[in-house]
Amino acid sequence: MTKNIFFIRKVIKIDQSNNWTKKEDDVLISLVKNYQNKINWKYLCNFFSNKTPTQCYRRYKSINPSYRKGRWTKEEDRKLNLLLEKYGHSWTYISKLMGTRSSRQIRNRYDENLNPHVKKLKFSESEDKLILKLNKIFKNKWSKYLNYLPNRCVKVIKRRYLRLLKLGYSE
Repeated sequence: MTKNIFFIRKVIKIDQSNNWTKKEDDVLISLVKNYQNKINWKYLCNFFSNKTPTQCYRRYKSINPSYRKGRWTKEEDRKLNLLLEKYGHSWTYISKLMGTRSSRQIRNRYDENLNPHVKKLKFSESEDKLILKLNKIFKNKWSKYLNYLPNRCVKVIKRRYLRLLKLGYSE
């Protein structure tokens, strides 16, 4: 295994930017496949002269071939709801059980679409005023807005604030 990986490292000429090339992506995927259980990101980053362990980890999460991207199917939603009933909001554990979505995708899907407590109605005028007032206090710390708008989702609040600015409402 090591000889093979060493050869791959010699073949690739890595540029000094943070952009990932197709070759680098392929090498990263093949290196991760060689690990059975826990991935040693510090070791893997040694095969890329200009990448940190964090960059390798984040890149792999974004190109992981086992994760689906795009629209969720009804079957995935059903499966997610069943797993949520059984295991609660353990996003990482549910992600491992589903195998096709990341924990972040799962959390966002639940928060924005499946959570029965989230309001999907239009914002009222009083909610709009409250969002503008909260922005003076919290700025871009959107999760703090949930204490005052508990039945809304963070992304929806942020989008509404940006929409209000675009419509010309002043803070």
